[in-house]
Amino acid sequence: MIITGVGAALAKVLIYYGALGFGGRLRRNRNVRLLSRWMNTKSFLLSLFITAFIPILPLDDYLYIGAGANRARLPEMLAVTISAKISKSAFEISLELLGIIRVTDYLRVLGITSVELSLLLSVFFLVLGVILYELDWERILGVLKKRGVAG
Repeated sequence: MIITGVGAALAKVLIYYGALGFGGRLRRNRNVRLLSRWMNTKSFLLSLFITAFIPILPLDDYLYIGAGANRARLPEMLAVTISAKISKSAFEISLELLGIIRVTDYLRVLGITSVELSLLLSVFFLVLGVILYELDWERILGVLKKRGVAG
């Protein structure tokens, strides 16, 4: 569990430095600029933990892209991500050992191979990532604040 969690967290270093290399171009994106104002807060680290813990969805990858583009403090982020990934691994491995997760049974019923599922999920998350970066999150957060939904 520890090796799985640490390995998953260390993969984020590649994402961070990849985004750092494209930083100038990425910083032109309004959402990356919005992230830069949020990155030095405790709520960012809490959000990073939650997104790193959520199974299947690679939402923490998007935070690492924004963090790399903005040269955020990587050691703090890695500490949070390692703890989230170890916790997530412990939870997921325990579920798998108990037999609760039976992905292969569902795939067989749907007639989908694991390779096809991997390809479908890759395309889905690529499209999701583009959509998330193209949304005007600053405007969305402003509307939510006016409605009293966001702090």
